[in-house]
Amino acid sequence: MRCPNPQNKFFPAKVTLFLPLLLLACSLRSSAQETPGDQQTPAGDSQKDSKPPEDISRKPAYLFAYEGGSGLFSSPNSGPTAYAGFKIGMDGYTLDLGYDRIPSHHGFSTEVSRMFSVFRSPGPQKDQTKNYLRVFAEPGLGYRAGGGVGGYGSAKVMMVLLSDRRLTASGTHFSPFIEVQRRFPFGSPLRGDTRVSFGLMFAICEHCGLN
Repeated sequence: MRCPNPQNKFFPAKVTLFLPLLLLACSLRSSAQETPGDQQTPAGDSQKDSKPPEDISRKPAYLFAYEGGSGLFSSPNSGPTAYAGFKIGMDGYTLDLGYDRIPSHHGFSTEVSRMFSVFRSPGPQKDQTKNYLRVFAEPGLGYRAGGGVGGYGSAKVMMVLLSDRRLTASGTHFSPFIEVQRRFPFGSPLRGDTRVSFGLMFAICEHCGLN
């Protein structure tokens, strides 16, 4: 009867221990052979790729828009409303001027609002031609001449389809938008109106200027 060789008994254990050590040594050797110069790309390309795209749509420096829409006036004189006008803005503030029709009253309204960036989807992208949705909140104060409302407070939400190319291009490029507004007359806040407007807006990013 042959006695088992003790060396054969420990051979698998030695191999099991040796293989991980061999793999570790090879990985350390390959890492040591990679010099910093081998991993570097040209400085300009590296900085361009590593720098995340900037969000330039948070607060347009200048904007001009024209819009029109309709809505519904609350009781007791409920009925359809109509609006057509334009909007100009600078540094986060906007001024709205336009024809303002409510039941039994033709008139004109002017309104000053503050623009706050609320939401964007998708986020900043490297491709400047791609569109994205930007949502603004616009609380404001206004006055309607022609009876029925007078001075009022306003709450608006603007949803505009923008692209970085249109915000930075030298020419005039308009972006479509939808605006939902609720007005609260100072004399009777429950008698206000709600309307939805559609329009086109020309905007310039806050770092671009008019040149």
